[in-house]
Amino acid sequence: MPQFGLQKVMKIKTLLILLTFFVSVISSGTQAETKFDIGLAIGGYLTATDLLEKFNDSECGYINKRKGITLLNAIRKTYSKLPEELNVEFKSLIESEHFEKKMSENDTFIIEFLIAGKKDNLDKNTLCGMLSSILTGMYSKQVQLIESVLDEN
Repeated sequence: MPQFGLQKVMKIKTLLILLTFFVSVISSGTQAETKFDIGLAIGGYLTATDLLEKFNDSECGYINKRKGITLLNAIRKTYSKLPEELNVEFKSLIESEHFEKKMSENDTFIIEFLIAGKKDNLDKNTLCGMLSSILTGMYSKQVQLIESVLDEN
């Protein structure tokens, strides 16, 4: 059985703290009152969807039962429910380099999480289970938030 040194334990704790912060930032918010709030809700929803889709396509995809979740479907659903006055802004966001760059960072996040965990001698099932719990919880919260935001507008 491998011994965890203090440095490895600190890496795992740091990774979990960062994940917790990431999830809490994306999951915050309850009700949209402004265009900015709607934008935050959409950003959180699309990020959570993209992360879950990329997780499902990763080596951990076997663990998740939520298949068929795609960023493209989330974009279509969001666009169809947005008030008309926000459709142009939403379309320009989706087509922007900034959006593409942010979504590509999700690949890096998942890959680096798995690499860091493996370096700390965590097995694949443990890592995949941890990521699945985090991402499915975040996704569920974002679905609730975006539905409440889009239904009230």
